[in-house]
Amino acid sequence: GFMVVVTVSISFSLSTMQRYFLLETAQVQSATLRLAVDSLRLTLDRYSRIPALIAGRPEISAFLDAPQSILLRRQAEALLSETAEALGAQGVYLEDANGKLLASAKANNSSHQRQSAIFSRPYFNQVIAGGLGQYFALGTENGERGYFYAAPVRRENRINGVIAVRFTVNKFEANLRDANSEIIVRDSNDIVFISSKNEWNLKSFTALSDSKRHIIESAKQYPLKLIEYLPNNISPLHRNISIIELENDPSSFVASTSLLARAGWRVTILSPTSEAYILTGFIAGGTILLALFASAVVLLIWQRQIRFAERLSEQRATKLSLEKQVKKRTEELNQSNEKLIAEIDERKAAETQLRQTQNELIQAGKLAALGQMSAAISHEFNQPLAATKAYAENANKFIDRDRIQDAQNNVS
Repeated sequence: GFMVVVTVSISFSLSTMQRYFLLETAQVQSATLRLAVDSLRLTLDRYSRIPALIAGRPEISAFLDAPQSILLRRQAEALLSETAEALGAQGVYLEDANGKLLASAKANNSSHQRQSAIFSRPYFNQVIAGGLGQYFALGTENGERGYFYAAPVRRENRINGVIAVRFTVNKFEANLRDANSEIIVRDSNDIVFISSKNEWNLKSFTALSDSKRHIIESAKQYPLKLIEYLPNNISPLHRNISIIELENDPSSFVASTSLLARAGWRVTILSPTSEAYILTGFIAGGTILLALFASAVVLLIWQRQIRFAERLSEQRATKLSLEKQVKKRTEELNQSNEKLIAEIDERKAAETQLRQTQNELIQAGKLAALGQMSAAISHEFNQPLAATKAYAENANKFIDRDRIQDAQNNVS
């Protein structure tokens, strides 16, 4: 009964323990998540102000005023190349107000036509609308993932062109791979574009609708043929923490997500649930072992109590039996004592009677002796007396008969 109660209690508390350790796992990795988000934010901020600084250079305005000038183009391209080299940017580009590529850090006459189609990106429309353009996309030339920051080149309150700076996320992604957990960055369409595991890149965590596919294709953000849906099951755990199970992966993960609002990105750190489950199993096993031990102790104590109760019952029964035997023996002894007392009394009476009889016998003996003595004495006296009486009577007779001589002889 005790083990049943313990087993039921453990079963009910197992999910609670699992939830606790899963949340603890997420809590432990929260610092790593904050560092990843801060690092990514700093990387974005590092390049966010660069386009506006370049757009303010006189070389850029001069070239936009005379885009046919080879000298001004070379000066503009030299400035863009120096900037790209100094910043470690993947590219720096100058476009006119119509979105045509005029110069780049590595631009040449043969690549202008090919690259002019690349930059029909949403960031251009953001800049033309008067804001700071920013956008993430996969390069159509080399397939490298890059992030664009763009700013307008103004002249007399008119947007004359657009400066765009593109940087690769490869270095940032390399830093992610040094972490103990997996980290992924998803865009607003739930597509992974930065990941500590290369095979997760360009995987969608939700099935793309036709409208989203159209938006991605029209913006030339990613080649649709490279995007694959990653079947998964997401179970919310607490606020921004959930459990992610991948259908093609036996492992499951505790996922903690933080929003990078400026870029519309979600940064997620994935920690294996195995440690939490193992720890839960270890504690559950330890609890069961402890319960087994406690149950064994309780059982041992219970058995000892039963044995003690049995012994006590046996002792009581033995005591009662002994008491009955003692009582019976006592009664028998009492009866024997009474008999003995009666016998003693009888013997005493008999002895008294015997002594009395003996005394009477003694007295009788004495009397008999006296009688014998008396009889003997009487006999001894009676014979001569009888003889004397006879002689006297005879003498008296002789006198009566005048037989004096005979009478004298009798008297003699």
